[in-house]
Amino acid sequence: MTRHLRKRRVSRKKLANRPVRRRRRRANKRAVRQQVRRQSRKPVYRKRHDRRERGLCAAVHREQTAELVIAVPDPQFLQLAAIAGAEAGADIRSTGGSIDKQQIQQHWSLWLQRAMPPGIAHLDIYTAFMRAYIGAAFADHAELPSWVLLPEAHTVSCILTAMNEERTIGLVLGQLARLPLHEVIVVVNGSADRTRDIAETFERVKVLHYEEALGHDVGRTLGASSSSGDLLLFMDADFAVPGEALLPFFLAVHDGADIALNDISPFVDRFERRDEVTVMKEFLNRLLGRQDLAVNSLTAVPHLMTRAAANSIGLEKLAVPPLAQVKAVEAGLRIDNGGQINVVKHNRHRKSNTGAKNPVAEMIIGDHMEALSQLIREQGPRLTFADTVRTRHS
Repeated sequence: MTRHLRKRRVSRKKLANRPVRRRRRRANKRAVRQQVRRQSRKPVYRKRHDRRERGLCAAVHREQTAELVIAVPDPQFLQLAAIAGAEAGADIRSTGGSIDKQQIQQHWSLWLQRAMPPGIAHLDIYTAFMRAYIGAAFADHAELPSWVLLPEAHTVSCILTAMNEERTIGLVLGQLARLPLHEVIVVVNGSADRTRDIAETFERVKVLHYEEALGHDVGRTLGASSSSGDLLLFMDADFAVPGEALLPFFLAVHDGADIALNDISPFVDRFERRDEVTVMKEFLNRLLGRQDLAVNSLTAVPHLMTRAAANSIGLEKLAVPPLAQVKAVEAGLRIDNGGQINVVKHNRHRKSNTGAKNPVAEMIIGDHMEALSQLIREQGPRLTFADTVRTRHS
């Protein structure tokens, strides 16, 4: 037998040490990669401009590394926010009354409009400034309120649809009570429990009661028609959304969006494992030339829109969310993704919305078919797809 065909004899000791050596080699390679990564990080700071003379101040500097960009609150601006909060608290108390959400929100929005530079509406930075402002305003209190101030001076109406939600309606309204809302309109429809009674115990809550089940979309239309706020926040009473989680929607509108959708893209499965409703949502967005919206739609809540956007779409169109989305795109409204609320996981499961071909899924698909019919009437039967495959005159 030749040498190169001869089997190698390995001692049992060497054979037992192979996994150990393999782990050591992997650990050494991993340590080298981490060392190279640390050495490649080069902090790059945005140049700060001292604009206090004009009533402005840079609110953020950015630390850029090889992997990510981290937004860091500017300590100087945090100090200015605290000073402004202390002045607002003293001003309100000088009138002899206690500080409430509406008063502090008015002072906060006016100061923010004057001091906050545009284009830096980062959630963590905004929250840090807000906490500094509230903390200074209530410096002489033993306990700080858990209020969530909004970046907008406009009045906000929240439209909340509820059907047999006595277990969650109190938690939902409790979180909304942390926000300085102009009004909360609860559309109670088809309920056989204490949902209406619980909702009526909260302040600044207007209850619209209907014996028959109207559905979410019709309820939102009725609530919007009865509202008077400049901004319309649409929600369901299935589960409580923390007040801080709603801030990205308001920040998107503050940056110029007419409609801020709930970004559920991170919570849906791969394309081959999606259900018909999710496929229809993305198909409609692609037909509208809004691939960036992915599966996000006016069908999902929470979402926020301006009063002007609702009037441009038509309040009656809100009863068919996909059709309202078509109208919004055709009207040239700016539609952005707002916060990320996992309604896929937390929405309450009922007989009507679970299982194959359930009534809710069939209704949503029917709404999308109505929107597609509208597009076909306007753009023709091929919609955005060019007829470049078949040879018709051969």
